Amino acid sequence: MTATAVRREAVELLAALLETENRAAPAGAAMDPRPARALAEPLTLAALTGDEARVAHLLSRLVGVGPGATPAGDDVIVGVLAALDAAAGSL
Repeated sequence: MTATAVRREAVELLAALLETENRAAPAGAAMDPRPARALAEPLTLAALTGDEARVAHLLSRLVGVGPGATPAGDDVIVGVLAALDAAAGSL
């Protein structure tokens, strides 16, 4: 599988997960995790293209940010890592 195919698969996996989760909270709700989720695709693409500075910047915006027992930003980071791992496993 090419790097482009892995990138596409990782982004598609994230999109499917986020589409389901985006229905969880109404817009503007105090516990709305969507602002953190909006960084999932840029983080995935930065990781796949090896843009270390962009990855570091996005991680700094996500770590510990948001509502929940585990902050929503942390959940996004784990989701991105899981999608990248799943996509890489199909090589």
